[in-house]
Amino acid sequence: LLVDDVPVNLYVLAAMLKAEYRLKTATSGAAALELLAQEDRPELVLLDVMMPGMSGLDVLRAMREKPETRDIPVIFVSADTSEQSQLDGLELGADDYLTKPVIRSVLCARVKNLLARKRSERQLRLAAHVFEYSGEAIMITDRDNRIVEVNPAFTRQTGYTPEEVRGRDPRLLFAGCTTKEEYREMWQAIRTDGLWRGEMWNRHKNGNVY
Repeated sequence: LLVDDVPVNLYVLAAMLKAEYRLKTATSGAAALELLAQEDRPELVLLDVMMPGMSGLDVLRAMREKPETRDIPVIFVSADTSEQSQLDGLELGADDYLTKPVIRSVLCARVKNLLARKRSERQLRLAAHVFEYSGEAIMITDRDNRIVEVNPAFTRQTGYTPEEVRGRDPRLLFAGCTTKEEYREMWQAIRTDGLWRGEMWNRHKNGNVY
């Protein structure tokens, strides 16, 4: 979404980006907020700072107050090069600040990098959600086979809290019922195929074998 009260500025920005992105435009802060209230919300907003009626700062403030638009990234594009203006924008939660006239290569690079970063953050949040709420016990180890993190299902299944197992070898779960050959086959599969499927016996914190 491109927001600027000067149509010529919108035309220039659109010309720079239309080859790679689907664009919407607004010539006022109020119009921008109306577009942001629709279901087809933009992934990114390029926002002018100095606009009559409702400034870009006002638009960003309103965006950050609503859960639906709180996480949409914003790049300010402004003729105001003052340090205070940039600080005001960044303190409100702007992700970047570009000054006019905008250089096409710089704009395209900033837009591309910001979108990629935000998509990665969404994937990480989703992965964290799956990790936290999965019904399956999950254990993450480092390359030295030391436990880095476990999820709540792991605690329910094994009796061990995250604090009790971080930094330890998963061998603490060893029940003595799985043969060395079975362990070798498991690790061989993990190293060659990236995964292993099967069953093995473990020992609960209370001593029970399952």
